[in-house]
Amino acid sequence: MTYLVLRFSTIGNVAMSVPVLHSVATRYPEHQFVVVSRKLLAPMFYGYGNIHFETVDLAGRHKGFKGMRLLYRELKEKYDIQQVIDLQNEYPAIWLRRMFAWSGCRSFCIDKGRKAKRGLIRNGAARTKPIKSMFDYYAETFEKAGLKTDDSFVSIAEDPVATASIEKRFGHKEGQWIGIAPFAKYASNRLPFRTTKEIISYFSTRPHTKVFLFGAGEIESEMLQQWADVFGNVTCVAGRLQLDGELALMRKLDAMICMDSANKHLSALIGQSAISIWGGTHPYGGFYAWKQHADNMLQISLPCRPCTINGTDNCKRKDFACIKGITAQQVIEKVELKLKAKAETTE
Repeated sequence: MTYLVLRFSTIGNVAMSVPVLHSVATRYPEHQFVVVSRKLLAPMFYGYGNIHFETVDLAGRHKGFKGMRLLYRELKEKYDIQQVIDLQNEYPAIWLRRMFAWSGCRSFCIDKGRKAKRGLIRNGAARTKPIKSMFDYYAETFEKAGLKTDDSFVSIAEDPVATASIEKRFGHKEGQWIGIAPFAKYASNRLPFRTTKEIISYFSTRPHTKVFLFGAGEIESEMLQQWADVFGNVTCVAGRLQLDGELALMRKLDAMICMDSANKHLSALIGQSAISIWGGTHPYGGFYAWKQHADNMLQISLPCRPCTINGTDNCKRKDFACIKGITAQQVIEKVELKLKAKAETTE
């Protein structure tokens, strides 16, 4: 049987679907899974013979209802799809799902638990139990279609071409390599620049250590490059690597520091548990990385947390104490403990 899996959204949300989809693809090798998502996210689904990636161009040829009709025809011509699993449940995915339903395909859509998320924000983490993770919601959607999931996923397959490219570009690894992804879309999820610079400064002068700065977008790339120019042993890779290259580089890191952002999920895809920094959001909201241990989540306790599930540029207290209260020293100590533990396991 051939299943159509829809997930068009952000990098982090798509990355969270990967462990669940890979477990299903492994458990059911007799089935085929056609994943429709954005072109740049294709490396996440590398290495499985029964997972096929198809690109959706929401800003171009597949824009709007007419664009979904075109995509529908393209998929119908190429695959014999019997069931649709909609992990998006938003337009335009709903249009595409309904088109297949009209042609006789069974369809199943995700329940994103919006009521539970509103309750978490209203009551606060201190008075609320953790709600289901997005992994659970994804798994439930597959189970509606009769496909059981498990937690066997460890890492996506290594791309030898991407790995060779990284080794050619940055040379043979010596000492310890640390990745830092200091930016996030929202102010509530982003450390102050001064704190970030203190962290970069510390690791740039740490013996036998090389630092890589990750980011996205023109403004982020320019700022990160400025910091790389100021500090020694620091390389900016923002805007210079495709996703397959970033994943290959992450495989070589001894530690990854990031905000509550997509990078913690990308790191998890290659078996690297990142140190994530949480501000206005909270792990109870269900967006922690795959198998991420609580020790690798850095946050401070405030009665107003969480004030958001995904992030916000507004703060009721007007001071963003949730993120500004986290110090560079706290981050440094967390990383040093991780580096020490990794060194002990490799001895």
